[in-house]
Amino acid sequence: MHELPLAEIKVCRTLTQGVLQSREYAAVAQAIISLASNLDVKVIAASVESRSVVAALQAMDCQLAQGSAVGGVCTLEQLLTLDLDEDARQSAA
Repeated sequence: MHELPLAEIKVCRTLTQGVLQSREYAAVAQAIISLASNLDVKVIAASVESRSVVAALQAMDCQLAQGSAVGGVCTLEQLLTLDLDEDARQSAA
């Protein structure tokens, strides 16, 4: 079989930010993460800004993320060590 020339797959911001609000977005994000795992390529979730999204992505076995709090790519565990206060702002609204 021909090897695909790809080293990573990125879950776009729209899906990442929608995993908590939409069952359909969560299902598509899960499918992308599973596809990446089956192809043995890295999957990176874009625009991860809150602890609740980190938790949802961890439950989907996503390992890497990026967001404004970190700039580049990091593990979800590293992202949790940063000041992700969006969840607190959302609950106060």
